[in-house]
Amino acid sequence: PCPHERPPALWIHPGSGASRKNMPPDYFCALIEHWQRSVSPHVILSFGEADLALLPAFQHRIPAMPVPETITTIVTPTLEQLIHRLRTSATCYVGNDSGISHLAAFLNIPSAVLFTVTDPRIWAPRGRVAVHTASTPPDVLLADLLRLTS
Repeated sequence: PCPHERPPALWIHPGSGASRKNMPPDYFCALIEHWQRSVSPHVILSFGEADLALLPAFQHRIPAMPVPETITTIVTPTLEQLIHRLRTSATCYVGNDSGISHLAAFLNIPSAVLFTVTDPRIWAPRGRVAVHTASTPPDVLLADLLRLTS
């Protein structure tokens, strides 16, 4: 990138407010590994109050990531902080069926949204969004997401 451009950063919000709608942490960790090895070392993980139970699983796995020092964790941001950080930091976004996924899509951030138990025909956000199910391998999701960014 040019000196004034920010490096590509993948924003992941692994929660949804309902554990049954969440992909497992291992899925997102595999996605981080693919991203760091093939695109950029920069990753942002966000956790809202309803997602704090997921945080220890990621804290345990981050040290084993290809470039752990470039993974930023944001915990319980205000809505204003979340909007600002998404706008200024996220090249693309991955999350479950959640309000944050709708926010990322609304902000026109290329997004991949995972659906486990809810119907994407009803609940999928609109915009530059790739809709995936729990059976989508992380590398396939990443390839689809990168197509949205080009």
